[in-house]
Amino acid sequence: MRAVLLAADRGEELRPLTSEIPDAMVPVLDRPVLAHTVDLLRRHGVDELIAALHHFPGTVRSYFGDELDYRRELVPLGTAGSVRNCRDLLGGETFLVVSGHAATDADIGALLAAHRSSGAVVTVAVQRAERRGRVPVRVGEGGRVAGLGGPSELALCELYACEPEVLAGFPRDDPADWVADVLPALLGRGAPVCAHELRGRWDDIASPAGLLRANFDVIEGVLELPVDGTVLDEGLTLGEGSSLDGVAMVEPPVWIGADVEIGVHARLQGPLVVGDGATIGDGAQLRASVIFPGSSVPRETILIGAIAGHTGIVASLKRR
Repeated sequence: MRAVLLAADRGEELRPLTSEIPDAMVPVLDRPVLAHTVDLLRRHGVDELIAALHHFPGTVRSYFGDELDYRRELVPLGTAGSVRNCRDLLGGETFLVVSGHAATDADIGALLAAHRSSGAVVTVAVQRAERRGRVPVRVGEGGRVAGLGGPSELALCELYACEPEVLAGFPRDDPADWVADVLPALLGRGAPVCAHELRGRWDDIASPAGLLRANFDVIEGVLELPVDGTVLDEGLTLGEGSSLDGVAMVEPPVWIGADVEIGVHARLQGPLVVGDGATIGDGAQLRASVIFPGSSVPRETILIGAIAGHTGIVASLKRR
């Protein structure tokens, strides 16, 4: 089974975090969000992965090495153009298209089973919409997609199971987009496009609010991703080489990575994520925040609802 990982996005809403990395390399807890997705796909038997790259492609290549195949775009080709650019690597079998900037524990096997039983040329993953800003999907009888937009409780996830013949329906020119171009064209000519309601969580991290939510969903048990550390108490996980000695208060849910230095009298109020190798100064007070791996919080700093990072973040991420 093959999958195209859409990792070319510039991540404009996450600047300056994405001033030196694509949004697919932004960390969720201790590793890039794309690494969580790669591991999920491997667990479901998807073993041939192609990353579509454009923005700082070298950061993805250097992190994953020979684990992935790559296609670089000299100019952005759009979400569908990225897939067409990989067509010679996809073969003649069912393949997946997966967002590079979503944290998910989706049941990939259930999606593929639904796709194969439906006879669809494309099966799109959908989820009950909890927040605005996502593309509504209207679903009719038998799970057939009736249209995009309009009133619907279901919203599109950038996770598609596709048959090879879908590529013939792509627009001739790039950039080409799944939502703006490919799916409307398929629906317009009556091609079978089906929807599968996702089993699992889908958190798009392409905005600061989305990035915070994904991290918090993991430590709150809403999004089930494998993470390192020892569970000391309900909602409190501590990584190897880290200590809570001298800390004034810890209010879970709190996840602290490996080799974190925490000063005396610090107050840690969840939901809170502190990445590997971070340094928290004496008397710092942190709540509802994410501290990226390798980042430093000065003494007596107060952070609420914050994302703290540093340049050169890739060097601080958990290695493969």
